[in-house]
Amino acid sequence: MTEAENNRENFVNKIALFLGFILVVMGMANNLPNVPGLVETIRLIPGLEGLPRLSKYNPEYFFPITFSFMVVISVLGASFARTWWTQPIHKRTLGIALDVSVFLITIVVVAVYLIEHDQVCLIDQFTGERARLMAEDAARAKEQAAIFGTVFKEELPDCQATSGAWVLPLLLAAIAIYFIYIIKVWGFPIVAVAIVVTLYTVVTAAVWYFGWSDNRYLTTAIGTINDGVRNYSAGVIAARNALTMDSNGLLGQFLNITVNVVFPYVVLGALFGASSGGQALIKFAIIITRKLRGGPAHAAIVGSATFGTISGGPVVNVLGTGTLTIPMMMKVGFRPTFAG
Repeated sequence: MTEAENNRENFVNKIALFLGFILVVMGMANNLPNVPGLVETIRLIPGLEGLPRLSKYNPEYFFPITFSFMVVISVLGASFARTWWTQPIHKRTLGIALDVSVFLITIVVVAVYLIEHDQVCLIDQFTGERARLMAEDAARAKEQAAIFGTVFKEELPDCQATSGAWVLPLLLAAIAIYFIYIIKVWGFPIVAVAIVVTLYTVVTAAVWYFGWSDNRYLTTAIGTINDGVRNYSAGVIAARNALTMDSNGLLGQFLNITVNVVFPYVVLGALFGASSGGQALIKFAIIITRKLRGGPAHAAIVGSATFGTISGGPVVNVLGTGTLTIPMMMKVGFRPTFAG
């Protein structure tokens, strides 16, 4: 590798590390405990009247930002363009095209999320339609309160301008492109089952839509049939939910768990391991298991189990305890494959 290539690699790695640092700061800030009255007290300080929320950010805006950072960092680390930069021009061009496509599809996914999410309705906000509907709802609630003498809760209006039927092909395109990078990072076996399920769903949905078969095992209904006409609007709604509110969606509950549960565990576990906390756990485990036959192996189990009460991340667990227990086990005669 030439000096220019090394400089380019180092520059890309620095960008990824910088973005990762920003992501860590945002994630930890989002998980800070919400101290009652803290923000209000700080806002009393002159010059800090407009201080924004310090933690627990609105998920409808925080999730797309976090998702975008994750994708960019992943692509910088697993870039096809970087891997194929020294390959023939057609392969290098393909790598650049793949990297650009994943960035573009991420922008599209985030845009669709903001357009479809009923807490945002991005297009309606730009056109003023959302403000008009909310004003009408407020006036209606006020009128009903005057008539019935009770306060009616104002409800957010549904998004009027949406991506429509385009959300279905966009979702399929996003899945296909993300699968390519998942295969590159994690290997094909880990996504093979997901690919089979996706292909089965797409093929059986096509069988249902075109009426090629009535076998329930060969069809997946993505809509309704009225007077012999097949309508796939329900499939569009399902695709919309997969991008927005559905628990299994790209920006739904899955990202919520990642940001609010997994993320702090992994970060705090890494900090614990970097601060020699892992060594303290290993020493504690050795004291407990020192009289048992195969002591280092037992110490590794106890140390990992204790570390698991702090962080559930297997990678962080290995970094925190495995760097000590694996060499220790190999030193007393355990096979490397067993120790690792």
